[in-house]
Amino acid sequence: PIDEIRNDLKTTRYLLRPSYQRQEKISIIKASSIIESILLGINIPPIFVYRRNSNIKEIVDGQQRLLSIIGFLGEQYNNEDGKLSYSKNNNFKLKGLKILTNLEGSTYSNLSNELKDKILDFDIDLVIIEEGINENFNPIDLFIRLNYKPYPIKNNSFEMWNSTVNRDV
Repeated sequence: PIDEIRNDLKTTRYLLRPSYQRQEKISIIKASSIIESILLGINIPPIFVYRRNSNIKEIVDGQQRLLSIIGFLGEQYNNEDGKLSYSKNNNFKLKGLKILTNLEGSTYSNLSNELKDKILDFDIDLVIIEEGINENFNPIDLFIRLNYKPYPIKNNSFEMWNSTVNRDV
């Protein structure tokens, strides 16, 4: 459930922003679409997680979805520096809704308790890849493979470099 994931993201057990991940790019309209899908009970793509032997869970794919959700909730996450941070779209207002147009402009705090519970109780599928079982697994390879289609990262682009090179470089 989202409620469990949002609490885990505040701990050091999850690494939401590994060095190969892209910067937070999702627009408020796309983030609103994710929230609308959740409210409608439509499954969203699974989150791919690489669990290291140290028990740190590294988000390989799904960062933008998770940041959208915790941004809407107004929640913090533990960033790559070990500090609690907010999404760039923290506490955003729903925008560009296609079906639940009556919720246009709503924030999480404006929603009824029933809708809030619907979001927090929504189950997101996690695909967990264990380091101990998959010794030759490279999370960067999976990240590139998953992001090649339908939203390709162009070769030799700044986005590709930002995804595979340490941000400090």
